[in-house]
Amino acid sequence: MDKAYFTNIRSQILSLLKKAKEEVDIAMAWFTSSELFDSILSCMKRGCKVQLVLLDNPINFMEYAPDFNEFIKKGGTLKIANPDEGFMHHKFCIIDGKFVITGSYNWTYYAETRNIENIIITDYPSVVSQYQEEYQRLKDQIPVVSESPRYQWSDIEEMEAVDFPELNYEIEQIANVKHFPQRQIVQTVSSVTITERPLQAVSKYGIGLHVDDGQEILIPQRHPLPFISEPITIYNNDKNIVCAIYKKNGKVEDPLVQENVDDITMGNIGQEIRIRFTLHESGDLIGTIQCIETGKVFDIKKHNPDLIDYVE
Repeated sequence: MDKAYFTNIRSQILSLLKKAKEEVDIAMAWFTSSELFDSILSCMKRGCKVQLVLLDNPINFMEYAPDFNEFIKKGGTLKIANPDEGFMHHKFCIIDGKFVITGSYNWTYYAETRNIENIIITDYPSVVSQYQEEYQRLKDQIPVVSESPRYQWSDIEEMEAVDFPELNYEIEQIANVKHFPQRQIVQTVSSVTITERPLQAVSKYGIGLHVDDGQEILIPQRHPLPFISEPITIYNNDKNIVCAIYKKNGKVEDPLVQENVDDITMGNIGQEIRIRFTLHESGDLIGTIQCIETGKVFDIKKHNPDLIDYVE
């Protein structure tokens, strides 16, 4: 039997639990359903061995949730998975080593009445065997507890890692089923948000241009980034003119890029050459050296994180 269910899921689970004869192994992230809890107590009353691995979460152990101490007293084995040691998010049940119920469905009222959920019920031997192996792994890793937590409302109000809307929905549904007083839990712990002020990327050096003994600053030192330089226009008054892009720190200059403009002027004298560079926060220095008359361009891209510094 391999069958998927998308509606009446709790009824399908209850139906199989009623047929359990020997053993029920459950791994469940969240478990608040009184009906399913009563069903596993009935399994134990019939002589079934019931083992339960449950996530350590306040929703499972609030005052209105099933009292798993009762489960322990009646012979059940309870293991509580610490979320800090791997978030146990399983939702499966093995019945008599023959059937597996698995899917998205937690054994909660939230899953039953609000969410769109699914389960698959299978008796395929190799699949059942795989789930048994996983359950054994959980049993080997998680110790048995002799007592279940039971959180007071005041305890939960001071907790931070609680989904309060889901918690309050569970409280409302359980109160309706069990005829308990309605409660609304509000987080009282103060939450302090520390907002880090982002650092501003700036040019670590001045980025300059040497052409035929002339000198221009393209990008000022310590300027916020990104920075797009104003276009600089030069004229080649001779052949073998070299455009040298350099970084400057104080009086120390180091070359970054050198290009002979003869390659874009086609060797002609008196050509208009336009130069422009941009320095990005990433350290990408991107520029163009273009001869207006010929239309030819040097496209330059140099990645150098050392060109970047950061200030508050």
